[in-house]
Amino acid sequence: MKKIDWNTIVKPEVMAISGYHLAKHDFTIKLDQNENPFGVPESLRDEILRRLSARDWSRYPDFQMQHLTARIAEYAGVPAEQVVVGNGSNSLIQALFWVALAPGDRMVVTEPTFSLYAQFARMLGAEVAVCRLQADTFALPVDDLRRAIADPRVKMLVLCSPNNPTGNRFSLTEIEALAAEFDGLLVLDEAYREFSEQDARPLLERFENVVLLRTFSKAFALAGLRIGYLLAAPVLCEQVKKARVPYSVNLMAETAADVCLDHLDVLQKRIREIVRLREELLQALVRMQRIRAFPSDANFVLIRTDEPKRLFQFLLEDGILVRDVTGYPMLEQCLRISIGTQTENQQLLKRLEQWETA
Repeated sequence: MKKIDWNTIVKPEVMAISGYHLAKHDFTIKLDQNENPFGVPESLRDEILRRLSARDWSRYPDFQMQHLTARIAEYAGVPAEQVVVGNGSNSLIQALFWVALAPGDRMVVTEPTFSLYAQFARMLGAEVAVCRLQADTFALPVDDLRRAIADPRVKMLVLCSPNNPTGNRFSLTEIEALAAEFDGLLVLDEAYREFSEQDARPLLERFENVVLLRTFSKAFALAGLRIGYLLAAPVLCEQVKKARVPYSVNLMAETAADVCLDHLDVLQKRIREIVRLREELLQALVRMQRIRAFPSDANFVLIRTDEPKRLFQFLLEDGILVRDVTGYPMLEQCLRISIGTQTENQQLLKRLEQWETA
């Protein structure tokens, strides 16, 4: 077989990155990916399938996705020209970075946060400047960020609020101040916003450089269908559409999102239940001696313990899969736990109580 020196083919920026990985485990209770534990209600699933059966699967979806874009615009409270719909918010992060970042540009991110931001930027040849969140509180390091974005090479500042994997939301007042000082793009990933009751949409009315990223994966339980959207200035939206893969949102995802928007009352009731279960879980966790639970504004909880690797395996032995985040800076002793159903959370707490006395 002819051998290829792949270092001459693949960009060095890509070779240098380990990539985004998720280890496969056997489990009976899945609390590792911040998914909605209730899924799509059966009545909505039936409606999705009924509408889907009436569509012609041999034809491409609407190229511009005008109907769904208008529906999302109405839900988000913005004009349709400020909305870009995509195959999950991750695809829109990628498209936005393709449009805005070039080799030699610099992007600023906080740490710890969602790892794909830095990975995508580095694959494009951009430099990544990191500002660590404040110890213990994980609040924004505002002074550090101000110094970082003062560098004229910085094209983009990316924040996630509520932040993954720490769970806390950032002050909108501080975010607004950074947007006012910065001449580049301030990108705010709001994947978990429905669980926090925080809405950064008013920033779009004051700052052309603010970009919001949102998703149907978490609150609306459509993680398996991959649909997200971006809110930004109309000029930027038109440029991002150039980088979006044509027909990236399939018929089923488009139909499912439309049905969800028709039944917001049902889904919002489930969101409120997840928030109630989160607070109930936090109250139980704070009473434990070997675990420290951090406050959360998302649909997951971050915990710190003296032996996180052992606790991860201890839970997995009982079929409970959580997320090992010990590889993140500042989180060397931490695990992330998605909010489950009442029964799942009770099983988790029972196992953690066993850990307390082990």
